[in-house]
Amino acid sequence: MAATMAPREITLLTNRVSRLLGDRRLSIREAARLTGVSYRALFELYHDRTARIDLVTLDRLCNYFQVSPNDIFEWAPTPPDDPDGETKAA
Repeated sequence: MAATMAPREITLLTNRVSRLLGDRRLSIREAARLTGVSYRALFELYHDRTARIDLVTLDRLCNYFQVSPNDIFEWAPTPPDDPDGETKAA
């Protein structure tokens, strides 16, 4: 019986929330207070544990940091997988 491998999760977006907070030397708690975003939501974003973001949250972060969504998330395409499941180098 052949073992099957679960498909790998492909990350297309890099979350930069921790960098934005770090650059401004803001704690998660302070950023939550200043942005109106819940502590838990910012905690999950900071530690890159989220799979999706609410548009209201994104809007509040963009307004507070005076950045576009492109500054909060970086998109980087991943190379296609080969039939053996290994990622091809560019």
